[in-house]
Amino acid sequence: MMNSKIIFILLFLFALETTFAQKRLKLDKIISTPLMAQPLSITFTDSLEIISGDVFQYRKKGSNHTWSNCPAEATGTHNISWKKNKDGKSVYYAVGTNKNQLLKFDDINRLPRVFTTEDIPELLRPHDILFNPKDGYFYVINSDGVSEKKYLLRFKDLEKGYEKLDITSIIPHKDYAYARAITLYKNKIYIVLSSYGEVIRINNFEKGTYTYLGYKDRKPAAAGSFSKTGNVLNDVAYFKGYWYGTNFFCNEYGKGTDINEFRFIRWKSWKDFEDEKFEDMSFLIQENEVPYFISINDGKMYVATFSEDSSLRISKPSESGKIYVLQE
Repeated sequence: MMNSKIIFILLFLFALETTFAQKRLKLDKIISTPLMAQPLSITFTDSLEIISGDVFQYRKKGSNHTWSNCPAEATGTHNISWKKNKDGKSVYYAVGTNKNQLLKFDDINRLPRVFTTEDIPELLRPHDILFNPKDGYFYVINSDGVSEKKYLLRFKDLEKGYEKLDITSIIPHKDYAYARAITLYKNKIYIVLSSYGEVIRINNFEKGTYTYLGYKDRKPAAAGSFSKTGNVLNDVAYFKGYWYGTNFFCNEYGKGTDINEFRFIRWKSWKDFEDEKFEDMSFLIQENEVPYFISINDGKMYVATFSEDSSLRISKPSESGKIYVLQE
């Protein structure tokens, strides 16, 4: 009888621990109105919050003010990054994804200098950008699925030139290898190979050395569902002991399967990632929304989402997305 009681207590404690682990990350608030366009990411500077989508929206950091609209032409941008120069002034760079451009702002409220394929022949749907304060470089992922133009670009001042790492040979898959995002962890750049649900850590840019994480012999996918395609990663980020990932799951590509499970996942180690030992965190996000880029700021995680219904995204872009603010 005593053994039965001990077993019951152990099972109860295990269930309690599991429930606690799942609920440790909780919803703080949702940024949804009044937005002017569907958000794809949010960036924090020392003084501003900037939402990237088809346009740039910004406001004073930590405020509840309405968003102002940057005068830059809409370029289908997905992200913007920044650094503070030695003179105390900030500079911003953004990816103009749909128009194959990079944008440089000296002030977010002024028109940027636009770099096109005439300046950077390698540009083809540059999709994400980040600044690494350790080495002083901005990094851009430029990896379209159907093209040979698969590069990780970097620069300190784009007006003075740039460097490129050809990642075509790094990717073992030959069909539709498409990367949507990059992330930074311990001064290493991680490339999110979206169409195969894998990640590539760049160990040394100059030497082109890397570590491939999660390789699987599978078909590529632009989107899908976990049961149909496996991961189709939009972004990954490290936050308080876990890696988090977002997936592009929608009915159009899911074809009648469950598109809501494993949209938003986390894992402890890259061994867990390779073994697909994921904790499903999708309950934190409203059903039928696609979680996209992840941002970390001031001890909180920000996840931009949009409706999985593409017709709504086109007809009502200002109503089809929001940003979830999550914390422990």
